[in-house]
Amino acid sequence: MEKLMNDLQNFKIEYHVMNGVPVKNLLQETTCRQFLQKQMKNWHAPHIVVAASMFAKRYAYMAVSSTLFSLVQHQTVCCLTVDKLLYGENHMLQIPLDEINLLQIKDENREKQYETLFSRLFAEQITPLFEVMQKVSKIKSSVLWENIAVRINSIYQKLLAQDLTDKQKKQVYQDFIYLKNANGAIFGLRENPIRDYLKIDQELEKRPCRVTCCLFHRLEKKNEDLTYCKVCPLPKK
Repeated sequence: MEKLMNDLQNFKIEYHVMNGVPVKNLLQETTCRQFLQKQMKNWHAPHIVVAASMFAKRYAYMAVSSTLFSLVQHQTVCCLTVDKLLYGENHMLQIPLDEINLLQIKDENREKQYETLFSRLFAEQITPLFEVMQKVSKIKSSVLWENIAVRINSIYQKLLAQDLTDKQKKQVYQDFIYLKNANGAIFGLRENPIRDYLKIDQELEKRPCRVTCCLFHRLEKKNEDLTYCKVCPLPKK
């Protein structure tokens, strides 16, 4: 457990400081609008649409990338339920230490456990959050969901570049196929919103660019030494 908890800190997750906005409160339109307006200032975003996309990218890294990493490296995940999480002033995801719930994945029950795990992550957390963000910012849902897919593509690419065991490599591909072929139910939607954006290995190398634009280039001041995101579909000036 200690190794897992330490690894999760690399995904901007912390356990002791509880000074953030409860994520469940962001499911309320007024709170979500006020939150995104604040993030506009924090990220030097010229419009609430840009702030919404940047937050979605950040949240995808903390909640989704961390989960997929944990499945491969630890076969155990920290169940991130929307009613237990806070988004901190330091842009980290906060989990009360006494509320941490670990789920050990077992091969004989993997399919059922995955259905429960990803339904909690997507249908009960990310989909409702994205729906409210769409309403208050008018951002396209395709941008938000491709933000999720890009994080998935990236974490699997990074994992495959590591010194994995044969079993772990197999797990990466199995998990990728699971998410690619998943029906809309685990997302709380009629169709899988990330299927068309998921890529791995040669497909990712040949077609690394996004379909939609995440609007990173519109930030007026960036912490990274980039003008465009690394997989930007826009023609570079």
